[in-house]
Amino acid sequence: MRTFIILVLSSSIFSSSEEVRILKSPSREAFSTNQQPAPEQTFYKVKYKRASTPEEAIPSHQHSHPLRSNSPALISQKNSGLQKILACTSNDHLIDVIQHIRDELSHSPQTYEELIELKKSFEKEQDNLEKTLELWTSINKVKWSTQETTFQAFMGHLFFPVQFESLFESSSSLYTREPLQYLIGLSASYGNLLAQVHLENILEIYDESHLIEPTLSVINKLVKTTPSEISNEPRYYCGLLCIRRGQLTNNSEHFKIGYEDGDLWSTYRHGLELRGEEASKPIIEKLMVMNTGLAKLLQADLEDDDEKRKATFVDAGKKGIAKGYLNAAILEDDSKISSNYYIKAAQGFILDAYEDAAKIFLKEGNIQKALEL
Repeated sequence: MRTFIILVLSSSIFSSSEEVRILKSPSREAFSTNQQPAPEQTFYKVKYKRASTPEEAIPSHQHSHPLRSNSPALISQKNSGLQKILACTSNDHLIDVIQHIRDELSHSPQTYEELIELKKSFEKEQDNLEKTLELWTSINKVKWSTQETTFQAFMGHLFFPVQFESLFESSSSLYTREPLQYLIGLSASYGNLLAQVHLENILEIYDESHLIEPTLSVINKLVKTTPSEISNEPRYYCGLLCIRRGQLTNNSEHFKIGYEDGDLWSTYRHGLELRGEEASKPIIEKLMVMNTGLAKLLQADLEDDDEKRKATFVDAGKKGIAKGYLNAAILEDDSKISSNYYIKAAQGFILDAYEDAAKIFLKEGNIQKALEL
């Protein structure tokens, strides 16, 4: 039987030291994908048990992914990701290396064993890492006030899936992906408040959200506080936190402050929320310097002419923003071109786009192409 497992790792931020082991429940349709599991793949909730270490909680034979021989280099015995971080000599260099590792973790699904191996390798070098992390002058953009050390902030950020940052896919779709469940659990265990909110939503699938209630009281207070009265919190992630908790006015204010502080994603979200060509023009110009793809995406979002809009979305896709291809596919009338855009979006790790491409092929009676996706 294939199992979906989510981890809540032992940490002082949780109310207990319990290791949670949960299988995907078939009872919550709101979080299910369009594909229905076969009868022999029905998932059930199981009890959680106390474990002194994460390794003891889930025996290796219960993991659904076999160990792969082609594991990413950063998970290998050489620990190249760790060594690259320790070799960093500047803030910008450090940010680039960390982002590369995060992209690889989020888009190249890891097994439980691989993630624990990576976690252990970083914790073993904690003292050396903390010295290197002193270079991270912009750590305030990712560190929560509840995280006592730079190392906690680093680990919580490292394991936080990048898919939950861009908002390019629905969270309900992401919640069902087992590798992302692993990452959210790890990130939450290091005090990442946004990860804990997503963890609450994932655990809600299994009727186990009560496990992190003490932390949620801190989160609820934070999202209801006027943004201008908040300091020492990561602005963009605070904005996302407010979105998850339905505080949409505060969310906009956080993005605006983040934009004024020069944060990339806050700049994009602030421009998107202004929804005015003249008001957004300086923001687009600023994004052109920071990230051309996001600038094109924002430009397309604000364009009224459908053909110009579609072309600009394609430009965003060519600049590395998969959401551009996805939006262009939605606007495209030609099914052949549209399916091609969907596939490009999926290759950019918006995986649900494969299903959209398959629907086009099936509608045209091209079953073979649909099966090849």
